[in-house]
Amino acid sequence: MPTIDVHLDILNQIIGRKLEDKELERLLSTAKAELEQKDLENRIVRVELKDTNRPDLWSTVGLGRHLRRYIGEKKSIDYKFFSNSSEEKKVDEKKFIEIESDLKDIRPYIFGFIAEGPPISEIILSEIIQSQEKLSENYGQHRKVAAMGIYRAENIVWPIKYRAVKPETEMIPLGFTKNMSLTEIIKTHPKGIEYGDILNAAKFYPLLCDQENNVLSFPPIINSEGLGKVEAGDNCFFIELTGTNVHNLLLLVSVMACDFFDLGYEIFPVLSKYKYSLLTGKNLISPFYFQQEIDLKVNDAER
Repeated sequence: MPTIDVHLDILNQIIGRKLEDKELERLLSTAKAELEQKDLENRIVRVELKDTNRPDLWSTVGLGRHLRRYIGEKKSIDYKFFSNSSEEKKVDEKKFIEIESDLKDIRPYIFGFIAEGPPISEIILSEIIQSQEKLSENYGQHRKVAAMGIYRAENIVWPIKYRAVKPETEMIPLGFTKNMSLTEIIKTHPKGIEYGDILNAAKFYPLLCDQENNVLSFPPIINSEGLGKVEAGDNCFFIELTGTNVHNLLLLVSVMACDFFDLGYEIFPVLSKYKYSLLTGKNLISPFYFQQEIDLKVNDAER
């Protein structure tokens, strides 16, 4: 069961008023959650969530959104970035992800969005990283089905390229100062050792780059030290999810977009352009309204 650290100040901000301790404990049951531990000095409580089918609750922001609606403290917010109108979605035609055909049998899907707003604080950044980890580990099945990357959008030269590259291709992984080949990352980097089996010794590996071939990440293993290093004070982000299941990815993109929006960020959808066909065509804009009734049948890569 997912266990999260809930930042009380963020929770109260999302709800719109301060919750007393006893009230919070009582309300947690409406989200099938239990209070496990308190750290009142740092204004954090640890909460265990019992519902594995509600990834939208696995963050302080998501939990606050649920409680806000439950107690009627704020009216429901209109998440306009889910509109079906490209004009209303504020889609920038220059900002898209181009997916190479060779990725179809490796790690076929990627969707994302841009969030722009106030400079991010250390607390908010830790909250976003926690969401990234919980969603990728739990709902994403240890990054196999879905994994998330967050980047400094202001430094990206669009469009982004989702490429299939040779294992000897090099990049500087997050936290390192020298180039390493993707094979070396798989064999020696802590994240490569932990998640490298997801790629099943593929002949080619996925790599996310911008138009000038600056590396964003080696999904689903590790971000780059350059564009993939997000710090407090940054205010414009590109958030993407790669994986093998269209439904899961679109759901998690929506969850993260709602979280950023509730934290005061404006959401700008991004178009994914495929060389191979999805059942919705070769192009799809996300965040996508995942409750919309469309036929996204499970294909071989999703079984």
